Amino acid sequence: MNSNNMRYCNIDFLRFILAIIIVYGHLTGFLGSFYDSEIINKLVKNAMLSGSNSVSAFFIMSGFFLAGVYFKNHYNSVLDFIINRFIRLWPVIAFSGLILLIFGCFDRNDLLNLFFVSNGLALVKEASHNAAIWFVCVLFFLSAFFYYILTTFSQRNSLFIISIITFFNSVLLVQQENSIYCHIITPFYLTVGMVKGLACMGLGILIGFLYKKYSVKLQKINVLTCVSLSVIEGILLFNYIYYSVFHSSKYTNSIYYILNFSLLFILFLLSKGIISQFFNKKIFGFLGKYSYSIFVMHYVIITIFQKYLWKYMTVKEAFIITASVCLVAGILVNIYIEKPLNALIKDKIAKLTLGGGFRLKFSCNY
Repeated sequence: MNSNNMRYCNIDFLRFILAIIIVYGHLTGFLGSFYDSEIINKLVKNAMLSGSNSVSAFFIMSGFFLAGVYFKNHYNSVLDFIINRFIRLWPVIAFSGLILLIFGCFDRNDLLNLFFVSNGLALVKEASHNAAIWFVCVLFFLSAFFYYILTTFSQRNSLFIISIITFFNSVLLVQQENSIYCHIITPFYLTVGMVKGLACMGLGILIGFLYKKYSVKLQKINVLTCVSLSVIEGILLFNYIYYSVFHSSKYTNSIYYILNFSLLFILFLLSKGIISQFFNKKIFGFLGKYSYSIFVMHYVIITIFQKYLWKYMTVKEAFIITASVCLVAGILVNIYIEKPLNALIKDKIAKLTLGGGFRLKFSCNY
């Protein structure tokens, strides 16, 4: 894969957009349960699947970048990979738990989140106060699972296994309409979230292999092709955002959004259309680095605001102020918690290993 960071600025921009859609979906859902507002109830109905659909997109991107990690051979072993992944994801989860504890919203399930255990894995029945962390828990274990497959078997066999996993779980996913992430699919004892993760991360890995093989051959295109790709990019981007935010109830099966985003993601990777090239700039790309902290912190902020502050606000004030705080909190947590703690832990482990075989790299993108 192309190692040029500029090439993926447009992908980072997509990550930021997805994080915003998730914040919007959860915020309107909370507001709808707190305020008796006809407008909010309409927004809730239209955006009820926006978070779930955006999580699917995050799984696809995570699978793609996991393939990139495999190609670059960053890690000495699966354990090496798991430790690095833990260090990358854990600090923000721990900080979100601390905030919940300070505001009296911390219980057993929040404690289990610190060990990447949630109802998204069918290990516990109830969600924590930061229910969004189910995605991170599933992502953590499935990343290790797929990395094990990629590094244990030959490339041909690993691709065959991942293709079977992707197909099988996609078939299961097609049968799940309006099912929440923690719903258990019998007789497999897999949650909808796990099935979605297996299908979408597998798809992302396969996209990664195809991109590595064919991207060089697609470098030269004519003007007509560029215009055609630009039109398709515009349609896919508008379609995804519009139906996710305003009409997600129209297509209740997540496969529709998965296919839409997969095509959009591939076109943005190729960056041959006007839209994908326009967003492939640092000014848009830097926003993506805040997406993980925004994702983890937004549910905490919404929970605290609902418990303590919304009773003093109108619904309009609650929406604007809470959404703003979610974004600002995510950015600040990235700057003052996520990055410094990642660097601190990296430095401590490097000193403990005294230059041994353990490698610390943070290349596996959320």
